[in-house]
Amino acid sequence: MGARLRAYVYTFRRNTGMASGKFLERMKLYKPGTSGTKLKYYVQSDFYINATVVAQVHFFFPTHSKILRPI
Repeated sequence: MGARLRAYVYTFRRNTGMASGKFLERMKLYKPGTSGTKLKYYVQSDFYINATVVAQVHFFFPTHSKILRPI
């Protein structure tokens, strides 16, 4: 009987398209459509229910919130 040959192909897939596998880490997130010396960053008032937040070409639509109060 002849020997059977098996070939395995392993491919490297990035997690989120980022080489390190991270999506976002703590940083200032600029608003889309701004560039050059007039970059505008997201501020706290930009995050509200049903707002559209764009982070690195991904769209987020906050639908609910939980208010955390310090003890």
